[in-house]
Amino acid sequence: MSCCFKLTNNLKLISISMLHPPIFYSTIFFIIRGCLIPNIDHIQYYFLMNTCNITHTEYDILYMSQSIGAIVGMSFFAAYLTKVQTWKLIRVSLWVQVLQTCLVYTNLMRWNIDIFELSGKSWGILDLHLNALLMFIDKATFTCLAVVPMTIQMTMVIPDCIEASMFAIVSACITFSSDWAGDTIGAIYCYTFGITTDDMTNLPTATLVKIGLLFFVMLFVRILPTNEEIQELSRKINATNEEV
Repeated sequence: MSCCFKLTNNLKLISISMLHPPIFYSTIFFIIRGCLIPNIDHIQYYFLMNTCNITHTEYDILYMSQSIGAIVGMSFFAAYLTKVQTWKLIRVSLWVQVLQTCLVYTNLMRWNIDIFELSGKSWGILDLHLNALLMFIDKATFTCLAVVPMTIQMTMVIPDCIEASMFAIVSACITFSSDWAGDTIGAIYCYTFGITTDDMTNLPTATLVKIGLLFFVMLFVRILPTNEEIQELSRKINATNEEV
């Protein structure tokens, strides 16, 4: 009976905590982002293999740049960005994603190959070099400027006794936004545009739509709490726990 009571009480505390505006709106933002921004990296892989003639060895090197980007991004965040408003960092992450997606579109259209002509010779950016940059800033940007800062903010407003449960829920929502939903929406996205490994005709168009969706998601950044609102909620929760 005591276990059932404890479980019921914990569920009640979780429900109450999730309804606090800073937590609720942060969760809603990441769910919205996850449901709107598709991840089409799997199709990009085949584009690099079949159109850009990137070898498997070269792709492995490119993929390593994501990890390097994450290390550099985390170091930069820890050194300079810990006191910056989290909602501003998330907005910057979206702008960087817009830039990155524009560069992907440039690569899809092959504009990077012939940027200008000099002395009768075309000059441009090699696919390997361009995609090294794209992978360097891809997931690292969202992880270091959005996932990590928001996770840190949420740890400040998790009440005692339900830390593990609340952290699991918050982490699940953020992971849903960065991984699960993006892959699922990406698959639906490719099906809608008729994009397959053998037919990538509509991939540039789909990329332009993704850019538009990124701008649309930016409209929801305003619902995110400020650092001061998070700190105020943290003081209230801690004061309540001390009284109890």
